Amino acid sequence: MVYNLANTIDEMTQKALEKGIEKGIEKGIEKGIEKGIEKGIEKGIEKGVLKVAKSALEKGADLDFVAQITDLDIEVVKKLKKEIEGTR
Repeated sequence: MVYNLANTIDEMTQKALEKGIEKGIEKGIEKGIEKGIEKGIEKGIEKGVLKVAKSALEKGADLDFVAQITDLDIEVVKKLKKEIEGTR
């Protein structure tokens, strides 16, 4: 009888452990997906800001103005300007 009780406790412990691991994996996957979506959105926004900055520079906008409206560092804007000039 003691042996059966010990086996039952071991089985219950094993099942609880498996459920805990399963829940942990689910949570990890969920967090990973959330992080991936956030990173994708950030990258998309970054690309959009660079596109707007490049477009403004191509139309003759002032470097400081472009940096100000896009919140890009002035050095990034200068680099974009040089890239534009290099393709002309």
